[in-house]
Amino acid sequence: MSYEFSLIQFEGTQTLDFSYEATAINNAGYVVGMYGNVANEEQTAFLYHNSSVSILLVPNSINTFIKDINNGGTIVGQYTDHSENIHGFVLKQDNYETVNFPSSLGTVIESISENECLAGIYLDIDSKIHGFYKRKDKFTTIDYPSAISTFVTGINNSEMIVGDYTDSNEKSHGFYLINNNFKTFDFPGATNTFITDVNNSGLVVGVYETEPSGNTGLYGHGFLYDIQKDILTAIDYPTANATLINGITESGILTGFASWKLNGCGGKNAMLAT
Repeated sequence: MSYEFSLIQFEGTQTLDFSYEATAINNAGYVVGMYGNVANEEQTAFLYHNSSVSILLVPNSINTFIKDINNGGTIVGQYTDHSENIHGFVLKQDNYETVNFPSSLGTVIESISENECLAGIYLDIDSKIHGFYKRKDKFTTIDYPSAISTFVTGINNSEMIVGDYTDSNEKSHGFYLINNNFKTFDFPGATNTFITDVNNSGLVVGVYETEPSGNTGLYGHGFLYDIQKDILTAIDYPTANATLINGITESGILTGFASWKLNGCGGKNAMLAT
């Protein structure tokens, strides 16, 4: 399988001083993500469609990070308040709703399905990271068995859940959860594997590392895995040092970013793969 790649950049920011990361894309082609100046490390949340850009900021927050957008246009992510507490949020029809896992120290919403089930992570009072999903008003913790930490990054309309977990050797492994059954996925030969999204056909995408760096932004490679057919495809943007795939549509369009190592740092460019 081969892909055609294109970069996403905004007018006035096409310099090496700016980095871009696309975190998700919906079936209508709306892309969400973050961009910012590399020097000051400030990040700005964006919504991009047909060369038009909108900047998003949760009211009364000091920063906003967008994680996902569903096919109905509902956006989810996280924000930091002026007390430096991290909260999840849902943005629907210009209305922001804060979402906090009960009794947690911090909440991040990573994904939203068409029926508006939410999935993400939270930090408990002992500073341990857990995954969760939320259907209507009910929260459910997701912990991979024997894992040090569990990160839930995607959910589809069938409530198939994907993510990654950290084992006792501090290695990361991808996983998917179907009908309460966990399955581990490791890209062959990888030192670490992360699953980032799943579409309604059950296709999963993510990133794997072949270097022991722990820095996917400099050394990661993207992948697409068809679980039913057991077909695995590695995805690398030509000439880039790293390629990260964060999202997939129903038709298989991918989004994420490519990174070039510049003076020891990674210069990110949001991209689409079709």
